Amino acid sequence: LNNLAEIHVAEAGLLLGAQNAYEVVNAGYERALALNPSSATLYLNRAMAEFIKNDYEKAQTYATNALYLKSDYVDAIMMLARIDLAQNKSREAVSLVERAVQAMPQNPRIAFELGALKYSLKNYSGALTAFEQATTLVPGDANVQYYKGITLAQLNRRTDALEVLAPLADANPQNADLAQIVANLRSGKNPFG
Repeated sequence: LNNLAEIHVAEAGLLLGAQNAYEVVNAGYERALALNPSSATLYLNRAMAEFIKNDYEKAQTYATNALYLKSDYVDAIMMLARIDLAQNKSREAVSLVERAVQAMPQNPRIAFELGALKYSLKNYSGALTAFEQATTLVPGDANVQYYKGITLAQLNRRTDALEVLAPLADANPQNADLAQIVANLRSGKNPFG
């Protein structure tokens, strides 16, 4: 391969299931890493290619190598969390995403991902803490507000949930699910059922 652009074209083929794409990507990264063995980004990209192929062991090795080269490499930490989630290692994934939040406390995307992960694991109080951090960083983000609101509802903090969700429902009248959650909160019913 002449350059990284060719690798990226091959990666697109890998995502689309193109024949021989993995071999092209693999050869390209082998060559690129031989030329630049201290590139954490190349190791991370190689980890992503292995992840796409569901070879979690190799993906973990390459992501770990990236982290070894750059100990605060949040994208590598998040890749390791994705690998753990793919292998049903939720606790390990949460620990890694918490580490990423600590490394980049001003990054609302990572705080949101931590909240979403904790919410999916039914750790609603932990999710709320993460969503509140994300809300502080991006107060106008409707997606963050929505998840904060439904988390408050899960914690049976109905008034707080309504304060967050009612303005969203008013701004999005076409969202029937959100309108139903708000109506259920107002009437004292289960917000989700």
